[in-house]
Amino acid sequence: MALPPSLSPSSILHFWFGSMCDTELRDPSHCGVLTTRGCCSWGFNPLPSFEKALQESAHLITAVSNGVGGDEWTSAFGLLAQVIVLDQFTRSIHRGTREAFQHDERAVELSRQMVDSGLLHQLKGWQKQFAVMPLMHSECLDDQDLLVSLLTEWSKSEPLFRRQIDFAKAHRDVVGRFGRRPQRNFALNRESTAEELAWFVSDEMPQWCVTQIPKQTLERLKADKDKGMLK
Repeated sequence: MALPPSLSPSSILHFWFGSMCDTELRDPSHCGVLTTRGCCSWGFNPLPSFEKALQESAHLITAVSNGVGGDEWTSAFGLLAQVIVLDQFTRSIHRGTREAFQHDERAVELSRQMVDSGLLHQLKGWQKQFAVMPLMHSECLDDQDLLVSLLTEWSKSEPLFRRQIDFAKAHRDVVGRFGRRPQRNFALNRESTAEELAWFVSDEMPQWCVTQIPKQTLERLKADKDKGMLK
């Protein structure tokens, strides 16, 4: 499935969510699957067809980042569409490079705009989850705290979000400890501290961090640890 050539919130959301009904949008079991009615990949092993469709839609990142006008883009669904492009498309298309994070600041601004304006209440289930995903990806502790607070509140009435709270707290713990996401150091060409290097090869590092660390680097660090060179 490919996006139509015309840029609109509805085309982006249909591409991402397919024709999921309200019940499916609230269903926790849809996490980690590729729906048959859309191209939304919510797991770590996207299908080649999904990757191909995203690569063909890479121009949308530039279009949205340059600014889109019209009332349809300032609605809850318009803001959600922008977030998906700037937060999700970028990570899939530019995985492993600094470009994967180049629009994170703008994506956070859009998420907070939806929170502050109350527009989030117009979204359902997984739509809300993706709307606030930039907060989880942020290296700012205030954004992490806001996300945990939102998920905790939503979980009181929507079971979907109950399973997300611990995951969000794990992300917050990393940012709280290091003041950033150390696993991004390699893509962003940042120097890692001694504490971060030791963390990369410890049992404390969450599994979802591993994919952002070059395999050869991880193997070298493990060898250094075995030699007693990392504390």
